[in-house]
Amino acid sequence: SGSGTTGIGQLSFADAGGDNTPYFEVRKTSDQSNVNHNTLTKVTFDTEDIDSDSAFASDKFTVPSGEGGKYFIYASATLYAYATSKLRRVELFLYKNGSAIKQTYTDHQANDAAASNEEVSGVFDLSASDYIEVYARIRSSDSGNGNYIQGTTKSTFFSGFKIIG
Repeated sequence: SGSGTTGIGQLSFADAGGDNTPYFEVRKTSDQSNVNHNTLTKVTFDTEDIDSDSAFASDKFTVPSGEGGKYFIYASATLYAYATSKLRRVELFLYKNGSAIKQTYTDHQANDAAASNEEVSGVFDLSASDYIEVYARIRSSDSGNGNYIQGTTKSTFFSGFKIIG
């Protein structure tokens, strides 16, 4: 029988086990500029809002020892072309141990834009020492370099938490 008063039936929430740790959320506070045209670029993060197990460092989340399991991971990034209305295609990736595991993209085709916000997420089976990183690719219609990843509106961030042991 459960010991808590907030329980469902005979079990309390505490009896169900787990506390969704480790968990983290990081974000950019300044632009990541000079992103080259059509080049896969690692997204950097300069502010940790939460990091329950000190598992985020060097722009990646690494699963701590003894914490393998299922994780929900989420990333969002606002991507700009260096010249107004020259954004052709943007891609955002989650990488696990150096390889892409999830991707999202927007292809503006002949209807170039100034910016695009991309979001990518998923549930992943991760083991201790597995690491997750965020990468982006920006293509402009005139192949110009100097694109950037925005970090000044809280629209570029990376977060995750353990959901099952």
